[in-house]
Amino acid sequence: MLPSPPPPSGPYQWAGIIGTTSDNFSVKPWRGASFVRSVAYGPAGGIVGAGYAETHENVSTFTDQTRNARRALANNMLSVVDHVDTDGKLYYIASNNNGWDKNSSVYVVARRCSDRGLHPFPKGDRATFAGDKAHDSDAGYDGVIGLKQKIGGWDPAFVKSQQISGMRVERNNSLLAISRKYQGTVQFFHKTTGTLLSTLRLPAPEKCVFSPSGDFWVISQGAVKRYVNRSTRTTPNFVLQTTIKSLQQPVALAMRPNGTLLVQDGGNHQQVKEFLPDGRPAGVFPAKPGGNKLRPDVTLSSFLFVNRESLGTQDTTNSDYDKPLGSLDVAPDGSIWLLDAGNYRVMHYSAAWKYLGQFGWLPCHYKIAVDPNDVKRVHSDFMELEVDWTRPIRGGDQTQLAHPTWLLKKNWSAQFSRKLGPFLHVVTYSSKGVKRTFAQCHDSDFNNQGWQTELVELPASGVARRTGIHIDYGPNTGRSKIIYPEGIRWWEITDDGAGNKRQCGYFQPFEGFDKNNNPVFGAVQKKVDFIAELAKQNNRPLSYGGWNQQDECPVTADGTWISFRAPQTKVGAFHLGGIKPGQTKWNWLALPNKLMTNIQEIVPGYYPAQGSGSDFGGHTGVAVHAVGQYVVCSYDGQNGFFSNQHWLFKQDGTYLGQYGRYSRDQPEFHDLDAAPSGYANNTGYSCLLQSGNTLFELTTDEAYFGGIHVHRLQVPNQ
Repeated sequence: MLPSPPPPSGPYQWAGIIGTTSDNFSVKPWRGASFVRSVAYGPAGGIVGAGYAETHENVSTFTDQTRNARRALANNMLSVVDHVDTDGKLYYIASNNNGWDKNSSVYVVARRCSDRGLHPFPKGDRATFAGDKAHDSDAGYDGVIGLKQKIGGWDPAFVKSQQISGMRVERNNSLLAISRKYQGTVQFFHKTTGTLLSTLRLPAPEKCVFSPSGDFWVISQGAVKRYVNRSTRTTPNFVLQTTIKSLQQPVALAMRPNGTLLVQDGGNHQQVKEFLPDGRPAGVFPAKPGGNKLRPDVTLSSFLFVNRESLGTQDTTNSDYDKPLGSLDVAPDGSIWLLDAGNYRVMHYSAAWKYLGQFGWLPCHYKIAVDPNDVKRVHSDFMELEVDWTRPIRGGDQTQLAHPTWLLKKNWSAQFSRKLGPFLHVVTYSSKGVKRTFAQCHDSDFNNQGWQTELVELPASGVARRTGIHIDYGPNTGRSKIIYPEGIRWWEITDDGAGNKRQCGYFQPFEGFDKNNNPVFGAVQKKVDFIAELAKQNNRPLSYGGWNQQDECPVTADGTWISFRAPQTKVGAFHLGGIKPGQTKWNWLALPNKLMTNIQEIVPGYYPAQGSGSDFGGHTGVAVHAVGQYVVCSYDGQNGFFSNQHWLFKQDGTYLGQYGRYSRDQPEFHDLDAAPSGYANNTGYSCLLQSGNTLFELTTDEAYFGGIHVHRLQVPNQ
């Protein structure tokens, strides 16, 4: 048999990533499944700790000059790194186990700033790991301190009871403090030997900091307390001196060189407040409270000290999604590093709060949407970016560029119920000169038996508005109704009783706004009605969404309705097809059955078959989209060689090309300081837009590179 021909040549290029401030997209970029949870900056530079990493680094270092070119320090995927600190000689890393380590370990480990190697504390203990994924050391670490470990299985209750809620080191003296909220203790260790020196007992201690004079500040039950050391450094004996109660939700502390205290205050304040040692107020930034807790507009002085990681949204019992999260530190030069967790950025300010720069990235997000009537508006979960599609995508801090590629403009997350999911689709509707933008969001509160979405207005100014208009969406209802500029479209599949599948396409036109400024849709119209699959045939593209349940219903410029069967069938096939209203059979079919038995069989227009000799991951197709005359569908994959593959067709079924990354053999897949350019792991969601004569396909990325991947597709004039 002749080998399959290569994909047709064509200008289908990976164009870069939006939503990351990294200077370079392939060398030392910021990335991660989770975002930063802690930041510190000492004499040797900065360090950040991120949450769950899944085979990637979750501890990285940087300097002021290289803030957007991180250097990976460690890959601790069995751990969630909640706290980091540094005195310029050692990096201190506090790990709270996340479930991959079946020995339920909580501990502090140190690394040397000089050569980045492990520093076992002479008085420390051995942490033994029993994880089922890769780690720095599969066996464990010698010389950790603060170790609390339960051998023989993952025990979340044990980990929670022992979790480290705060950790700080003295820069110029000898103490290291470890807070445990649920134990009601702060333990003080010698910062190089690991000797336990003393224990302070107080209610629910959390984030903490040492003053230059040796005082110890700590958050406790919504207040901030100052303890003065009344004995020698070797046997610290802290006595309560000051209590600050005028705070709404303190989340982190830092100390200026002059001895004044900085407090990140969350809740409805979202400010950094300054206090003298006796507790008197000494300043606040920004002057206006509320930040992005009360307003969606993101500025260089608006904050949201809240965890917004998508990975936590599904576990309502143990998740720390929507819980307060902050981190704050003052560098030796007096400048301030601030974790703005809810906006996925770490901000850098001068001592006088002049903006100096930032770094950040969009972590694991499973939903993206582009407004077809305003393509510069791109949404990743609840974050809204403004993108200039006429310019090449550039790296770096976009706020410091004369012509930025993208800017973070809105954060809508604080205006939504926890159970109102991220934006699936966003459309601006126009009627009688009035324009209003609406997002379609999952609403699990509305109907727990099936999936529903609600339309939410995203106004040009002010907070989001829930309309109360609910639309079926999801496999449990049998209908995935999707908003488009023309109205609502969806596929519906029924059985004719003989085992044949009848597939119908329905449409409700947009007809204007009602008195409440909500969109009005007309009567249901059946546009397509045909037998899509004969009994026992099982090889036709019955519409069904991918693993992330993105079941689109696109229509091309000539009126062809596009159907995509994303999940793999028993014979390992994926299918794409088109049909026009009035027809009784498929107008064209693509991606027909073909088993692939070798990873070298990169067959244009075909998907690989799971379990056919090569493991292409446990997932399926992503979605299908149409803009004008063109159709794009994608394959997700996960751990295999064929992840991030995309197919481009014309509206008549003509195959134009295949693009994306199909191999993981390149060095960047194994280098912690590099990233696999153009490769998106678990591309669970995608969307398609047109700017001029150029199509852009956007895909999510679970872990390999934080942000939204962009492919530029140059196509002929339409």
